[in-house]
Amino acid sequence: MSKINHLKKMADILWTHHSEEIQEEKDWYFACKHWEINFTFDDDSQTIVAYKRKGCETDWSNYIVLARKVRKWKTIV
Repeated sequence: MSKINHLKKMADILWTHHSEEIQEEKDWYFACKHWEINFTFDDDSQTIVAYKRKGCETDWSNYIVLARKVRKWKTIV
């Protein structure tokens, strides 16, 4: 299993078990030894990003976007 598929599987498992909490918090993360997975839900977008960790520190410059959904707004006149 590739690294990206493994991270997507981890995100899917986290979503399955914590979806209510994630939706309520709007900004939720899970950190393990090598990766931190962030779920960010704004009014107009939903993003799941995995950040590489070095020891106990998260490397914010080394990340993989696992999923992104942007809501398209329609103007009603």
